[in-house]
Amino acid sequence: MKTINCCFKNPIQNVFTFRAAIPLILVGLLGHACVFAETAPNPRHTRGLFDLAPLEADFNMSPPSGIAPLQVTLDASASWGVAIASDYKWSISNGQELEGEKSEVIFEEGGTYTITLTVTDLADNTATVEKTITVTDEGAALVHLEIQGLKRRYAVGETLVLDLVELVQSSRFERFDLWVAIQLPTGNLLFRTALPMMPFSPIPQPFKTSVDNSTKTHRLLDFELPPGLGGEYTFYAVYVEEGKDPTKDGLFVQRSNMALKKTTLANE
Repeated sequence: MKTINCCFKNPIQNVFTFRAAIPLILVGLLGHACVFAETAPNPRHTRGLFDLAPLEADFNMSPPSGIAPLQVTLDASASWGVAIASDYKWSISNGQELEGEKSEVIFEEGGTYTITLTVTDLADNTATVEKTITVTDEGAALVHLEIQGLKRRYAVGETLVLDLVELVQSSRFERFDLWVAIQLPTGNLLFRTALPMMPFSPIPQPFKTSVDNSTKTHRLLDFELPPGLGGEYTFYAVYVEEGKDPTKDGLFVQRSNMALKKTTLANE
């Protein structure tokens, strides 16, 4: 067991810090899922597993990035829960306030903006989610990340697939480092590495370095969920200034949106 201090910026709290023991065996579980014996789906958990799930807020942005002035459609139809949502409120870090399940917003200037959605259901329960969008000025570098393929919840025996889509359009004079991290149910972080034999490590490090132009999709995870990994997992990806460490330098080195997705895994 190893204890580390680390922090990794997210769009909700800017920087969050964890101090805890890291069970290194879980690094092997996530990085080498193929060593698990074949696991048959448990019929008790494949149907109605989360029938009483609480209200959850979620939304999509289209387009997810672009050049200013940029018109973006916000769609909250991905929100769900035990009761029907009755109210949708949007708050944007540039001061704009919107309402409705679907809304339009225009970003007149380049920058990284935080969009907050608050959903209220008929029982007055509320749920909130935040996402960031990157808007660039004409002639500036376009750097964007998106996490795809992840469901909200997985039962034992289901296959978890996670892709990271990156888009970097920059000059050879401006380069970036890509950092990818997983927050475990314990609060600890694992960082994606460039090493195929050890794809995740508790040691803070970039996944890719010195990137100037790239349009790629990376398969980060693809395995059948075994028993014993239950809990909530959060996935992060961000581009930072070349040579910088977001676990130490924080908000000021961010050069893209923060891609963020959460999922809950069943334990048995």
